[in-house]
Amino acid sequence: MKIYFDKSSIYYNAFKYIFEIFLRNKKINFNYTLDLKSADFIISNTSESDLQYSEDFFDKVYSKEYEFDNFFKNDCFVKNSKGEIDYLCTAFYMINCIQEYGCFEPDEYGRFKYKNSYQYFYKNVEDNIVQQCFDKLFNSNEKLNKLKQVVFRSKFFLSHDIDTVYGSFFQDGFYALKRKKFDVIIKLIMNVVILKHDWLNIDKIIKIESEYDFNSVFYWLVNKGKLNKLERNSDYSIDSKNIRSTIEYVNQKGWENGIHKSISEDSFETEILKLGFIPDGNRYHYLKFNLPSAFNQLQQSGIKLDSSLGFADVMGFRNNYGQPFYPFDFNNNRAYDFVEVPLNVMDQTFYGYEKLPPGKIAKKVISFFEKNNSNSIISVLWHNNFFSNYKFNGYLDAYKEILKYFYENKYECITQSQIIKNKY
Repeated sequence: MKIYFDKSSIYYNAFKYIFEIFLRNKKINFNYTLDLKSADFIISNTSESDLQYSEDFFDKVYSKEYEFDNFFKNDCFVKNSKGEIDYLCTAFYMINCIQEYGCFEPDEYGRFKYKNSYQYFYKNVEDNIVQQCFDKLFNSNEKLNKLKQVVFRSKFFLSHDIDTVYGSFFQDGFYALKRKKFDVIIKLIMNVVILKHDWLNIDKIIKIESEYDFNSVFYWLVNKGKLNKLERNSDYSIDSKNIRSTIEYVNQKGWENGIHKSISEDSFETEILKLGFIPDGNRYHYLKFNLPSAFNQLQQSGIKLDSSLGFADVMGFRNNYGQPFYPFDFNNNRAYDFVEVPLNVMDQTFYGYEKLPPGKIAKKVISFFEKNNSNSIISVLWHNNFFSNYKFNGYLDAYKEILKYFYENKYECITQSQIIKNKY
């Protein structure tokens, strides 16, 4: 498809950015032309074009009117000056998490609150609304609708944040003591003596995933210790022999390692030096970050992939889009160079926030996946300590049940390096 794009608008780059995400989503091959007469598709701010873009939405965004109630009135869609739904502007607002810019009334960790989001207000956190917008734009446009529409089966992305490896003795031990399981306490003590810590279980995780022919990434903290009553970094030293040999073991097995950006004041550059290798991917510890500063930090770091964009307290879509994407850089009017893989499912959500019985977790995750079984890459985070049979009893079974569902239904596991290579 030859596309003529009117460049007269000051928001040309922003609109071109979201239109290209739409084209990639629909797998439409395209190139741009300066010859209006030879164009198959014309985009401008006039009603005579095949697709008219509205400047009203971008006027507000560039004026820093970020709150969702500036855009959503009776439903969760941006409207143009005629009162019609603007699917691309809706997608732009959602994909880039514009509602979070400024982080109004953050939670106790300094994070954007789910309860302050339009997802909470409109009860749509599990809905891939951006995909709906792209589908409706495609189906409603006479010229686009003549093209072949591509739909792909959803895939999944597995990851593990390594926050603690030595916590089993105290946490599992306290669990056993309360239940008078003295045999468990003795076992935990013996494991400490022989330096076989229950939560330093990366080999166990790899073995479980390899049984299904799946692969994952492990994100490591480089800073250690407690910062305050709420927050702490790791309980391990990144330079210890145990950790270094485990990281090497991950590499040897063909799994991947990344950085788990700590909550210290260290820059990415400093933490990467401590890590000892250049990681492709990152996830912010505690999912603690603010936008757009976090995007700017990632850009400066050279990190190729981030997977932090999820709500800690609820499963679903923090940006209502089911695919990886390159966020938009307002300072430079272009996409950032790193790909963002939104986080959808996390064990701590069920344990620490929803208090969901472990026996019900897999069913809930599978239901979410079946609701979004096309055009999505569902990201699943399971911490290494949640493979415990004591304090977190039942979470290992839930993880296995989820993997079994993926395997039996022949869903594809996609890795960090594959996402980077595919350039969504």
